[in-house]
Amino acid sequence: MKKYSFLAAAMLFTTLAIGQVYQQEKPYIEVTGIAKMEVVPDQIYLRIMLKERNESRGKISIERLETDMKGALKRAGIDIKNLSLQDAESDLTKISRRKQDVLISKTYQLVVSDAKTVSSVVDELGKIEITDLNIVKVSHSLMETLRKDVRIQAMKAAKTKAEYLLDAIGEKAGAATMVVENSWMENMPQEQFRSKEANVMMSGSEANSEYELSFSKITLEARMQVRFAIEGK
Repeated sequence: MKKYSFLAAAMLFTTLAIGQVYQQEKPYIEVTGIAKMEVVPDQIYLRIMLKERNESRGKISIERLETDMKGALKRAGIDIKNLSLQDAESDLTKISRRKQDVLISKTYQLVVSDAKTVSSVVDELGKIEITDLNIVKVSHSLMETLRKDVRIQAMKAAKTKAEYLLDAIGEKAGAATMVVENSWMENMPQEQFRSKEANVMMSGSEANSEYELSFSKITLEARMQVRFAIEGK
């Protein structure tokens, strides 16, 4: 009998303790703040493939192609320091068993800042018959700062939402007691640009004509779930 009495007393004490914890918990409001940002990319990564080829007048060497490419890029207003060799080793393509018929290819990466510059590069390289060109990716030089800013804006949006909701019932938002990054979206557009497919390589009189080339914006979106204590006015 004493055993059952002790168990009942323990259960009663536990219930009372839990009830006190619930009573001590301050009222709160939990909201989600959303912020979205769109920016035009200012880092466009191009991949340029150079391939030796045989013509009726002889083989066009990789050295000549590299020299011609750098000259074309300078005419397009490109700083050569933005050009780098992408592959550590050149690819060798054997077209016959004879050593002199081994063709070499090299892949370069070029970083430019806008669509107009891309157009100039495409034009100048097209004039020297370098057409294996495509966009690898786009980004922004201030990406880390932009990520920070959009999260801050989401936090501010959560605070604003809590304030006007509580103001409607005569209360005000207190300190934030919980912050959770509910979701994060970063949409880096994958531009499906290829010089031949996009029909931007031109020859003859067409090479000097103007054409439009634009890029999708980078989209950043943050959702912050924030809990604020409710305080009376």
